[in-house]
Amino acid sequence: MNRRESKREVATRPVHRSVVTLVTALVLAAAGCGSPGAPDGETEAVAAEAADSTPSQGDGPSQETPADPPSAEVPAVVVISPPSEPEADAASTPTSATTTTTATATTTATAVTTATIPAEPDEESAPDPAAPSTEPPPTSSPTTPAPASTSTNPPAPTTTAVAEPTSTTTPPTIDPPNPPPSSGVFLTVDFQGSPLGSYDDDQVRSEWPNLRYSITDGRTAIEEEASNRFLRVTYPEGTVGPNDGGAQWLIDLGSNAADELFASYRVRFAEGFEPVRGGKLPGLSGGTSNSGGDKPNGSDGWSARIMWRGGASAVQYVYHPDQPTTFGEDLAWGRTFPDGRWITVETRIEMNTPGRADGVVQTWMDGQLVLDQTDIRFRDVDSFAVDNFFFSTFFGGSGADWAPVKDEYIDFDDFRISTSPITH
Repeated sequence: MNRRESKREVATRPVHRSVVTLVTALVLAAAGCGSPGAPDGETEAVAAEAADSTPSQGDGPSQETPADPPSAEVPAVVVISPPSEPEADAASTPTSATTTTTATATTTATAVTTATIPAEPDEESAPDPAAPSTEPPPTSSPTTPAPASTSTNPPAPTTTAVAEPTSTTTPPTIDPPNPPPSSGVFLTVDFQGSPLGSYDDDQVRSEWPNLRYSITDGRTAIEEEASNRFLRVTYPEGTVGPNDGGAQWLIDLGSNAADELFASYRVRFAEGFEPVRGGKLPGLSGGTSNSGGDKPNGSDGWSARIMWRGGASAVQYVYHPDQPTTFGEDLAWGRTFPDGRWITVETRIEMNTPGRADGVVQTWMDGQLVLDQTDIRFRDVDSFAVDNFFFSTFFGGSGADWAPVKDEYIDFDDFRISTSPITH
């Protein structure tokens, strides 16, 4: 509504004028602020009209000459003071559209909507960008609002506009549980070059260096599955000991003998294997490689073969001077041998300081430590060490109650002897 129309309606329709004025005053009271662009005289005139609840047609000029309400320039005065009013303090004038003195309620609502559109583009940390700002406008020049790019307010450091970059750093390589054989391996027998069929004493001699003796007697053969060759040892029903069942040979490690060595191999018991009371499996030894009830005296030798007991429980069967009986001592693994599948065993022997019980026997099954004995006295002299490998496997003990109740077999493969760990 323009200025000319406002004066005519005041003269001809005073009641209507009063109603409009009252509505405007109520809006002003609810907003609690004045018009940012109107002179002080206009605000006071409107307040005076609102206080007069009984207007009449005889109102004098003083009632008709309040300052004109703002025109269509509402959006401009909401943000900054117009050039014609330099005395207005933009920094102290809230930017509320409801303080604009308008002729109708419809115009007031339009002014509110228009006032919420402008927003500070650099307020990245505002909790709700869609809500009207409650901060005063910037105190820059009345005719030149400060551009967003010159804002001195730094963006909030926790803004979600920029996500944390994903690290491209390659994670450190973790050693596999069963690494390839180390450079310390000095003997490998994997049977891949062995001819299929009988594995007799001549074949043993050709593949196992420094052979001292061997007992095979037709009970050892090379088999093949999925292009992999391995050694199969048989144990005829009712047989006990290496002369009648299984096989046995001993090799001298020669210049590779040391105070500490590792030996590993794979083994697979036949499906449905019956362990009876137990039997022997290969292991490291030294000196005279004592066995068969020959208790070491500290100056002759020792042995640390593996053995299965009743129920297929696994033990290290060690001959040493402090064994409690004339036969080897069982050092339990707390494991049982499965049947029908391959497993890998590895044993570490570290000789004791002569005369002291600080020798070590450690064994791993499929890469897991199952035995850790650190108080063995193998010797009282330094004339021998870990200097033999004892391939020894048979049912027994001795006596018929150790004998297999049916023909049995055990498979062996991938023998390695090393100066450093092999499978762990």
